[in-house]
Amino acid sequence: MRYYETLYLINPNLSDDDYSNVVTKFSDFVEKNKGVIVKVDEWGKKTLAYEVKKFDKGYYVLLSYCGEPDLIALLKREFKLDERIIKYQTVKLSDNEDPETLKQQLAPPEKVGEAPPAKVGEEAPEKAGEAPPAKVGEAPPEKAGEAPPEKAGEVAPEKAGEVAPEKAGEVAPAKVGEEAPEKAGEVAPVKDGEEPETSSEAISEKEGENGV
Repeated sequence: MRYYETLYLINPNLSDDDYSNVVTKFSDFVEKNKGVIVKVDEWGKKTLAYEVKKFDKGYYVLLSYCGEPDLIALLKREFKLDERIIKYQTVKLSDNEDPETLKQQLAPPEKVGEAPPAKVGEEAPEKAGEAPPAKVGEAPPEKAGEAPPEKAGEVAPEKAGEVAPEKAGEVAPAKVGEEAPEKAGEVAPVKDGEEPETSSEAISEKEGENGV
């Protein structure tokens, strides 16, 4: 089939509904006359280089389609009969083209690395390296290498090589090779070969020192 492009201008004073009806009318007209629509490119309202039928603006529409030569004559006649069309021009681009191949070539390419949009009611896909978002009422997920958050009243976890913090009223644990510190009111432990002192012996020694 032959490949054509027709650029036509529509009255700029039409409402949105009337404008859409004009675009639909000529696309349907091509298909009813054994043509195949490849693409309809609406450029919107633009200022004309010079006035046409007392208009200095118009809606631009580029219609790409495949069809036989007699379709062009029919389409030209239809443009002339429609007062909403202020100008048109048709150009033949090729004598033999496959419409389906043209549609694939003119389709907008997808961006690399982008996921397809999520459907209504579905969650958006996660990106690589990102954790899924926390649900309502749940704590946010921990990152690699980070400790979980502390709860109220709990002591923070120890890091490697660090001593756990002391609680109120407790004595810090002795290091390797050192004696455990005495608690208040306790007697120091006796070393090997020594006798423990009694409270009375300790008192008599103190009285002798004082000259009693």
